[in-house]
Formats: sequence, C-alpha cells, structure tokens
Amino acid sequence: MRLMPLSPQANKGKIQELQALRGEFGTKLSEQDATLKSEREKMEKIKVNLKGSEARCAGLEERLKSLDEEVQKAGQPGNQILVSGYTNTTPQVSSQLEQKDQEKQVAQNELDDLLMVFADLEEKLSRYKVSYLFRTTPSMDFVCLG
Repeated sequence: MRLMPLSPQANKGKIQELQALRGEFGTKLSEQDATLKSEREKMEKIKVNLKGSEARCAGLEERLKSLDEEVQKAGQPGNQILVSGYTNTTPQVSSQLEQKDQEKQVAQNELDDLLMVFADLEEKLSRYKVSYLFRTTPSMDFVCLG
C-alpha cells in the first residue's frame, strides 16, 4: 500500500488543525501547571501548620503528664496541690469546703425565716384590709324582695 501525497490545500487544512490542537493543549497544560503549583503551595502551608500543631500537641502532652503526676501526688494525705499558682494542702481544702457548706446552710436558714415573716406580714395585711373595709363602709339595710 502506497501513501498518496495530499494536495497543498489539504495540507494547509491539516496543518491549521494541528496548530489549533497544539494551542488548545498548550493552554490546558499551562492551566494544569498553574493548578499544580498552587496545590503544591497549599501542601507546603499544610505541612508547616502540621509541624506547628505536632509541636504544640507534644508540649500539651508533657504538661498533661506533669499535671497527672501532681494530681496523683495530691491524693496522698498531707501533700500539697499546686494548680494555677494556688497552693493548698488537702485537709485545708476539705475544711474550707465544710466551712463554705456551713455558711451556705446558715444563709439558707435565714432566707427561710425571712420568707416565713414575709408570709405572716402578707396575711396580717390582708386581714387589716378586710377589717378596714367593714369599718369604713356604711351599713346597708338589705331589703328582701320576694
């Protein structure tokens, strides 16, 4: 089988078609290169953030471990607890909690007493209103219509 040469006009058409395809593929290739470059930049930023997060996580894990150790030591009688700059021995903390509970109970008792006094005053006021109304209204003679 032998190839036949194309006419010059057919050659021009094929050449223009190839050039159009080359231009189209060149444009797509440059767009893909730009996308690839931006994705690589994003990936580098994510890597940097990941390294920073890993370092913070390691620091927090160490701090958590040291706090766990302090809490375990604090559970033993007579040991001191050091949290956020406050130092208290365990018995002191429990006595302070008991004192606060007692103060709360005293305040609650006083509140209950005041509520009872207030209820008594309301009752007396309503009785005085009724007696005042009976004293100030003129007596009316009731006539039976029947």
